[in-house]
Amino acid sequence: MTHINRRQKEEVKRRLKKASAVVLLGQRQVGKTTLAKEIAREQDADYLNLREPETAAMLDEKGLRQHVAESGKHLTILDEIQTRRDLFSALITLIDDKRESKEGRGCFLLLGSSSLSLANKSNETLKGRVSYVNLDPIDVTEIDMPDDLEKLWLRGGLPAVFTADSDRDGFDHHRDLVRTLSMNDLSAEGARGVTPGQVINMLRILASCQGGVINSKEIGEKLDVDRRDVSFCISLLQELLIVRKLDAYGRSRVKNIAKSPKIYLCDSGTLHYLLRAEKISSLTPLMAGMSWEGFVIENILRHIDLEIDKYFYRTKKGVEIDLILRDPMRETWAIEIKKGTPDVSDGFYKAVQDIQPKRSFLVHGRPDLPRRENQHGIEIISLLDMCREAEKHFGPSAVAQPLNQV
Repeated sequence: MTHINRRQKEEVKRRLKKASAVVLLGQRQVGKTTLAKEIAREQDADYLNLREPETAAMLDEKGLRQHVAESGKHLTILDEIQTRRDLFSALITLIDDKRESKEGRGCFLLLGSSSLSLANKSNETLKGRVSYVNLDPIDVTEIDMPDDLEKLWLRGGLPAVFTADSDRDGFDHHRDLVRTLSMNDLSAEGARGVTPGQVINMLRILASCQGGVINSKEIGEKLDVDRRDVSFCISLLQELLIVRKLDAYGRSRVKNIAKSPKIYLCDSGTLHYLLRAEKISSLTPLMAGMSWEGFVIENILRHIDLEIDKYFYRTKKGVEIDLILRDPMRETWAIEIKKGTPDVSDGFYKAVQDIQPKRSFLVHGRPDLPRRENQHGIEIISLLDMCREAEKHFGPSAVAQPLNQV
């Protein structure tokens, strides 16, 4: 299997030098364990997988505090931390003790298959005590461009899928992921009103709505599931980093502007599995366009700070912006997304006039084309360059700087 050097690895190591504990979050199979084991080897750390029966039994017998004391390791790595919330109280005490000591930095690396809000669903929250890093699926900055762009779009960014020997093998990985999600993950987080089969069918419905607006009541009627259970499951899918909702941009009193959020499957490979599309050519032109749009949006958003606002803009007349990035303290960017010929649409020009962004972009899938600016000030740019530009201005390190240094 080909090894992919993950760009977040150095960020994790940097955070460990500044904080007592770092939480590495990301969806299932995104590569958290692989990255953590690399760090464990480099720093001679104590690695514990909390799903392993032997580890669970050992901690039940002696407790976390005693084990940490006996191991003699400066760094303890706890994998699958969300499965043992009973350890949070002892863990928080240990973190607080380390924070008060002179050598208390880089003592714990915690791994969880969920987002920040799920990680904090415990009697004693970690918030305020730890530093968070998101490990996203592989993006265009981590692959050989342009050779692997089409493969990344088709298979998605889960390492085992992207590096699989064949597209068919990659599909098998997605099948296992979806089954685990439907049979274990949602029920573990409190989803009781749906069966595994209904969860899979719900995911297929969401996939068919890629980049569109959903109606929980209509989905519930199709599945014979209560609307509230549908809404709860979709919220959990967001927390588990499977689904993204993109909010509408605009004032609520403006009648001709879309207000409902759009929904996307975060990983393009998962989307294609749910659509039963083993090749891009298997998609209809409309669905291929929506798949590419979601793929581009996710790649861009993986390079910006979590605090940056993210929207889309659309009027009832079809005037639309696919992605808006906005930091009220800095500037607003408007982004149109195209797969083929990078021609700016009339609707995008009109939308830019509506919201008056600081910068406007057309992002395309043609790495061979040079970056340029058209006569209307629209920057025509490849996806790879757009990701780098977004990170430069809206990435975590940029957001942390004073405004005059960005």
